[in-house]
Amino acid sequence: MIDENVTTLSKLVTEGLRIVIPDQQVEFKASVEQKKDLWIRFTTIENGVEGDVINSFGGMIVALESFILRVLCILKLKLKRILILD
Repeated sequence: MIDENVTTLSKLVTEGLRIVIPDQQVEFKASVEQKKDLWIRFTTIENGVEGDVINSFGGMIVALESFILRVLCILKLKLKRILILD
């Protein structure tokens, strides 16, 4: 079930990125890693180059992925639909 949710998450964030920046080949990838605890690793692929989004890509992609993830969490957890942006 975790793998299915992570795959769905990856697809939704990737689709959101492609809607906002259609002229770039950007893909969001989430993968489950089992270490001491369960971890989900986020990576971004742009034009075939994979890397950590915070260290490898510009701020716009980080901001978009963060925004999309927050919206998905609000919807999935059925929280109040309030999102404060600065």
